[in-house]
Amino acid sequence: MKNTDRVSSGGGRIATIFLVISSILLVVLIFIFFLIMKDYAPANRISGADRFEYYLRDKQYRDIHNYVARNRAVEGKMDTDDAELSKYYAIADYYEYSISEKAALKAGDMSAAEKYGTKAEDAAGKMGDLNYAKDDIDKILEDF
Repeated sequence: MKNTDRVSSGGGRIATIFLVISSILLVVLIFIFFLIMKDYAPANRISGADRFEYYLRDKQYRDIHNYVARNRAVEGKMDTDDAELSKYYAIADYYEYSISEKAALKAGDMSAAEKYGTKAEDAAGKMGDLNYAKDDIDKILEDF
């Protein structure tokens, strides 16, 4: 009987080792897969001004706002040194302040609405040749 116990316990150990190695290999392969695939996501293939142009062309102002907010959080500063990107930052600010102004008006807070309206107009003045985005945003927010 002792001889049989050794064989069965040895087989169990081998199965356990095989299971652990298979699990580790599977996790590594999944990790490599995600590392490779993240480069093929459409939003990750474009960066900087190209990404903003893509969002602007499709009138995805919320995405411009979110991307600017992420940049500000990562870089730790409110504005960019790049003159071209600063226009997109202004679009994001206009979008945010316009929404805040509309929300304040609905809530009946006239002083907050006035404050956000002033900030929105300041941001609109910084859009430069992209100021057509202001009209698009205003149309989007008409039903807000």
